[in-house]
Amino acid sequence: MGINDWLQADSPWFYYPEKLGAQMTDLVGADPEEVIVTSPTTVNLHSFLGSFYQLSGNKTKILADELNFPYLLSMAPLEGSLKIFQEAGIDNVKKKSLQLTSYMIDLLNEKVLNANPYDYKIGSPIDEKYRGGHVVIEHKETARINKTLKEKKGIISDFRYPKIIRFEPIALYNTFEKVWQIVQALRQIIENKDYQKFSKVTDSVT
Repeated sequence: MGINDWLQADSPWFYYPEKLGAQMTDLVGADPEEVIVTSPTTVNLHSFLGSFYQLSGNKTKILADELNFPYLLSMAPLEGSLKIFQEAGIDNVKKKSLQLTSYMIDLLNEKVLNANPYDYKIGSPIDEKYRGGHVVIEHKETARINKTLKEKKGIISDFRYPKIIRFEPIALYNTFEKVWQIVQALRQIIENKDYQKFSKVTDSVT
């Protein structure tokens, strides 16, 4: 790999942190000059040096290049995904995200899945002003329900010990039909006692 590609190519790799940072401004709510993108390697190097040299007393700073070399295998797909967000418009993405999560909460209430015998509890704020892009559901059998969703229903959810499942209906590629299917799966798992086919699960996160 030639140094020429870092500095003088049509799209110089050396300036990717600034270039991608400018594209992320809508996502993080900042001005273009306030954002750069660094790789885990860059951050880890700084953490390593900070620990190794035990910064204290008069030794409180680490000098580094103005721009550290970005990790291109991470940067290239990030640039493509940021273009998708720009084309869709971050306001449109947020609007659909809230619609998807609201729809899921409405379905859970409509199907009375928060009552016996289902006993699902909605852990996310009902008010969309305080809700992010996912819906939290709690249940005493969450671990085994999560296992059933993954292995029997083909639904990937995010389990958090001891009793939380998070669903993230990503607005860019999820549909209201998919959300409906998830709620139907949650209902069927309890009605058919599918989760009982799995032994007690001790996983802390998936």
